[in-house]
Amino acid sequence: MAMSIKQLDLPYISKIYFSESELLFAVITSSEIIIFETASMKEKSRISRIPINKPIRNDIRQLKFTNDDSKIIYSDSTAKIYVHSTISGILLHDFLPMLAKNNLFVISPNSKYLAVANVYGFAYCDITTGKIIKCLLNSELQLLNYEIIINMNFHVHDTYIFFVTNRGTIFCYNILLKKVVHIIILCGMLIVEKCIFSPDECKLVAIINNNIHVWDLYTGKLETKIIINTNENILIDNFQFINDSVFYYQKITNKIKEIVFFDIDDKTSKTISMGKDDLFSISEFENIIVYDKTKRHLKKYLIRNWKKIDYLNINHVPQLKEIYGMKSSQKVLLIEDLLFNDRYPF
Repeated sequence: MAMSIKQLDLPYISKIYFSESELLFAVITSSEIIIFETASMKEKSRISRIPINKPIRNDIRQLKFTNDDSKIIYSDSTAKIYVHSTISGILLHDFLPMLAKNNLFVISPNSKYLAVANVYGFAYCDITTGKIIKCLLNSELQLLNYEIIINMNFHVHDTYIFFVTNRGTIFCYNILLKKVVHIIILCGMLIVEKCIFSPDECKLVAIINNNIHVWDLYTGKLETKIIINTNENILIDNFQFINDSVFYYQKITNKIKEIVFFDIDDKTSKTISMGKDDLFSISEFENIIVYDKTKRHLKKYLIRNWKKIDYLNINHVPQLKEIYGMKSSQKVLLIEDLLFNDRYPF
């Protein structure tokens, strides 16, 4: 059964963000951020509203829930980062770590610290007190001209912060000692376009010159290099891990889109092709759900043996804007321009 956004008295929806637990999700509208409980997705499930002083629905750069779902943190095109309670919507803190726009931030696993980076350097803050604990400028890190931090990750025990620059340098920052304790130079002067950490924090995968490189995070040794065919115009995008050893990436050409799964341990890959405008989502159960926009149906594949295991015709559903494979259950959430749909068992 579809549920109209008009029935919930919501204006235009720009984006939807889920918490890691999937118990909550945030809806960005033209005037506010609204937080819902995922369980029922009905009017009574709306638990808080966060007013936005100006229409910034396309201005929010990042939005994340803390792991305990008690707070929501977001940044916009200003230099500030905002921390709100998910229950009351009240602004708890706002951070201005360095006067620069487009802040990148990550939240520690215990939801206590917030690490922030931008073109000027790196800082980390105490989410509970709202205090900035330490700032390190690029000059203090001895970064080169035009070298900036492009990704960060907390150690699982909140002891270290790893951050990577676009010049391929990894810094390991000790929170207790408040200093950099380890530096690895990955690739000299080559430009790192994007990078991700494995869930066990042992590997770093990066795109360099449109090719994919896999490093051991602690030794700096290059373990694997995946050469992408450069004879045609290929965009490499949307790559992330699904477990400690398997990651996927998206190859887009003028005609098709391919999702490639690569196993670091076995050095093997699997590929699924789809239309350039088709949607896909990957669940914690290692399933991939594909929405075929031409045929208007959903397909589900089991990644381990690449067998199509299910199929659902949804011709009755208007054109979808996004699909979201629920990690905590075998269901898929369909998101339209102006409609939510109840979760389809899948």
